[in-house]
Amino acid sequence: LYHDDDLWNLTDRPLVARRVTPTTWSDAGAGFTGQFELESLGTIKGEAFVINGLTDGFSASTGGLRDARGSRESDSNNDKAFAGRLALAPSTNHEFAISGYNGNYDTHGNAITGIAFDSRNSIADFTLITELAQFNLDDGFNSAGSNAPDTIKGILVELGYQFWLDTLNSTFLGEDFENPRFILTARYNSASVERSAGDLDEDSYVAGLAWRPLTQFVVKTEYQWNSGELERKDADGFMTSVALGF
Repeated sequence: LYHDDDLWNLTDRPLVARRVTPTTWSDAGAGFTGQFELESLGTIKGEAFVINGLTDGFSASTGGLRDARGSRESDSNNDKAFAGRLALAPSTNHEFAISGYNGNYDTHGNAITGIAFDSRNSIADFTLITELAQFNLDDGFNSAGSNAPDTIKGILVELGYQFWLDTLNSTFLGEDFENPRFILTARYNSASVERSAGDLDEDSYVAGLAWRPLTQFVVKTEYQWNSGELERKDADGFMTSVALGF
């Protein structure tokens, strides 16, 4: 839901969104979205889609689902996949959801089944984002061989705090903007790929500061501490970016 760069206060998308759920993920299909109000609970949101689904193009080096994204031009597995999400929003500042996925990834009838939980909660100047996702794959004969994972899972916990210093109102950081703000962000995220060719894991801790003079414009800088075998491996360092939404 929040894959666009201007919506994040950190440059890197979390591992669960890069190696577990293969965002940015688009596919050909059809579906429904909707919502309704329950006076005692809040807003119920739902979406359900039938799509072409994933392929057996698992990466030999990272093993995640990102390289298994399908084509919008043809169906590679002679089957259709189902994806859906059901969310409860007691108020505009709180949302809790469960998502599911099921479909074949090759022409031999081997399937991927996934489940995810996510939440977003804002209290005063704090925002807490959590996500937990896991995909299980059939381990029968498949054309992907040892590159096909048995299980892929990941977790994200991200806490943000927004603030502003009035002493900056007369500087270029604040004088021309109605509601500028800084956001301090701390993130823990990890991903794990279990497969016969060897398990792959990675943990990442991130601390960052973002400047938002406008809601759709953000300048970000962060420092990462990484360990594992998936992407950044044991490389630590700074990352900076600018994003504009329109």
